[in-house]
Amino acid sequence: IGLVPAFAYIRVLLAGGLGDLNDQQREALKAIADGLDWLKRRIRNHLTNAAKDPMGFPVTPEIVEVCELVEWAVEMFRPLAYECGIELTFHGAQPTTVFVDRDRLVLVLFALIVNAVEYSRAGAEVAVEVREEPSSVCVVVSDAGAGIPEEHQSQIFERFFKVPGDDRPRTDGLGLGLSSAQLNAVLLESELAFASTPGQGSTFSLTLPRAPARGG
Repeated sequence: IGLVPAFAYIRVLLAGGLGDLNDQQREALKAIADGLDWLKRRIRNHLTNAAKDPMGFPVTPEIVEVCELVEWAVEMFRPLAYECGIELTFHGAQPTTVFVDRDRLVLVLFALIVNAVEYSRAGAEVAVEVREEPSSVCVVVSDAGAGIPEEHQSQIFERFFKVPGDDRPRTDGLGLGLSSAQLNAVLLESELAFASTPGQGSTFSLTLPRAPARGG
């Protein structure tokens, strides 16, 4: 998932989205793209094997400023949204800390944003919002895409599951994004929930416990 914004930046550059390139620059970018593609294939193989033992990585919690981290994650995927013709927006809250494994939280954020962008139609909006609750912080990712058919909603967090008939041209995923997000949410001691209406879109909500107050 983390390679997605890198590929998107390269495609935007090769398409002249940030100005014309000379031949040498174009060849350099193509070489980088080839190297990333090789790395992506290696990672896909690793993820397929790691899915058999998803608990094999340690959890290392720390104090994380959640609004700052979510905004950074949104910016990472802005080139992908631009390439897909999607308006990616961020709505923050007051600075709020949580006590979580930063890397696992990033994986959840990346999976939810990628999923929302890939399922959205060109011209639509994907909104990412941080909401404050009395004892928790909620990260909400909403799209106006195809939605998930009711008969498949109970399966979306299953490993390798892909909605039958899914013909999106934007991804060649393994069906591990949402299952990985759900697993990491559990390890973060948080809750990942969703609501989806076919033809109207989906909303995923990650509820994180606030960081405990420090003793004086």
